[in-house]
Amino acid sequence: MLVILIILSIILSFKGFYNTNTIEDVDLFILQMNILYIVLNMVYLFNYRRKGIFCPEFLLSIVFYFSCFILSIVSFSGISNNYIFPKNEMVRGMSLALIGWISFIIGAIIANKRDYSKVVIKNIKTDITAARLFLICCSCLIMTYFLFEDGQSYINRYRSDGKLTDSVFWLTLFMVLSSFYEFMNLHNKNTKTIKTLLININKLYLILVLIIVTFFLFTGNRSEVLQVLLPIIFLYHTYIQKIKPKYLFAFVILSIFLFTVIREGRSGDSVVNYSELIRIENLTKDFISANAALPVLINHTERQGSAMGYNAFLQILAIVPFLQGIVMNLFEFQSLESSSLINSIELRGVNFDSGQGTNVIGDLFYTMDIYGVLIGMFLLGYAFVFLFNRFNYRKLNIYQSIAFLVMFGNIIYLVRVEFFYILRLISFSLIVLLFVNSFFGVKYTRA
Repeated sequence: MLVILIILSIILSFKGFYNTNTIEDVDLFILQMNILYIVLNMVYLFNYRRKGIFCPEFLLSIVFYFSCFILSIVSFSGISNNYIFPKNEMVRGMSLALIGWISFIIGAIIANKRDYSKVVIKNIKTDITAARLFLICCSCLIMTYFLFEDGQSYINRYRSDGKLTDSVFWLTLFMVLSSFYEFMNLHNKNTKTIKTLLININKLYLILVLIIVTFFLFTGNRSEVLQVLLPIIFLYHTYIQKIKPKYLFAFVILSIFLFTVIREGRSGDSVVNYSELIRIENLTKDFISANAALPVLINHTERQGSAMGYNAFLQILAIVPFLQGIVMNLFEFQSLESSSLINSIELRGVNFDSGQGTNVIGDLFYTMDIYGVLIGMFLLGYAFVFLFNRFNYRKLNIYQSIAFLVMFGNIIYLVRVEFFYILRLISFSLIVLLFVNSFFGVKYTRA
């Protein structure tokens, strides 16, 4: 069944992208694409995740739908005319998105076919207490610096163009590392309930989490909340207690409502009543620009040609500390404009007041045409599922675990940023962890 759906999806998506003019009933075609996407994901989840739906594929499929398909069924004409596109352009955008998602699913299927039970890894054989406490103390110091130096800028971020620094980058990095070691410690203490978790957890770490989450929610910075909170939720699910599907669905629904309220609050708008709040236009407004980025970047790429990877070159160099600056200074290398900049200029003009983000599919198409979409999404699907499955089988070493947690923490906004955006955070997290483990003598032995 899944194979048939994939083949059908390939036929329809390539027809929609390359032969849009041959489609007789565009509205029917849009409906078919929406239904096909939903059914494809339901069958995939039934085949590979029926024992537990808390997985990256489930969460990413929801975000991907909102970021690539919602504009085809919801009208945002009351918000801005910038988001009104001809139906044939919407069809091409949806079709390209479906091509990318099929590549993701194929990568995920191949990763699921691997036998993870026989993987031999190196487990930690030394006490991690010193490294764990060091990371928590560093997180505390960075948070203190962040609140005193950059707190006001984040409060003004959506009100008076507050300027941002890299301190939140380091705060997120150290909190992910601290969370991983803290939950490993809880797991080693055989913590299995919320009650025993509250007893055994490091109280300074708990206070840090509460302060950071509260501050970012209060200031309307939702992406930073998720980067810290999602890895914690996943670690709780993996090491402490499995989260039941009904609680997962409740969490997703409540998060959508909460983030909608926060968005309206930070923009100064007021949702006058409950009926206004639950309108689909309000609940999905965050994803308008990501949807719009698809036709915008497709049109731009077909007019100007793809960037052939030059737009991503500096982002890739940034995974090595100082390498980006060295290359730019020595060779006077200038990267091409990013897809998010192109999208912002196309939608708001050169004097735009706030960035519009991008769409990962549009970014890959701009980077390397259709080949970028096919290869990039395949690698993303394979990497996500490969790391997730090894995490479930306890077959990840700590470096692979951290890479996965960083990816999982960014899963909600992954579709709305450049494809290579996350590499720097993953790379720096691994470098810091390597230094910490070396300094405190954290050693490994084969399982």
